[in-house]
Amino acid sequence: MQIDPEPQTHAENYKLMTGLVVPRPIAWITTLSPGGKVNLAPFSAFAFCCHKPPMITVTTGLRERDLKGQFKDTVVNILRNREFVVNIANRSLLGELHASSAEYPPDQSEVEALGLETCPSTSVETPRLAAAPAALECRLHSTIELGDEGDRIVIGRVLMFQIADHLVHNGKIETRELDPIARLGGPNYATFGEIVTMPPAKVMSPETT
Repeated sequence: MQIDPEPQTHAENYKLMTGLVVPRPIAWITTLSPGGKVNLAPFSAFAFCCHKPPMITVTTGLRERDLKGQFKDTVVNILRNREFVVNIANRSLLGELHASSAEYPPDQSEVEALGLETCPSTSVETPRLAAAPAALECRLHSTIELGDEGDRIVIGRVLMFQIADHLVHNGKIETRELDPIARLGGPNYATFGEIVTMPPAKVMSPETT
């Protein structure tokens, strides 16, 4: 089957993209509203883009209930405060993570509604989630607008890594212990099953082939 994306709608292409680009890590982002409320929302178009200084990217669209140029609360807060925190959820937080994807009013805190606790960050005013095993405290570096319907890439510089002690071994993250959640297409998520470890890849010399 061949599908030309050009005549398709935003929603039709979204369904194909999110079903094929899988699994995707989830940035569970906390920001501060103008009234000081802690906003919380998950974004699965999330990746790193630089190592020194460490930087991450998160791509977000417009609010589902209003495609007339209104950005989601998370983006509005980031653009205003120029900071945010990416919390990394594990399997035990799946219920709360999924519930936070609902469209709450701008003046309502998802953190309060879901009964989640926060703790102070070190390098930004925005708090992080106390239950998250890891968090990245970020300062806004830049944004890039893409496409015809208001998609925007947010690039954040990581000012501080907050990681539970038991997750770090010899400078690396113990992925099995982290037990992260990944996003699939639709209301579907994945958790880690088998982890396959391969030897370092190398080019074979003609003498060995």
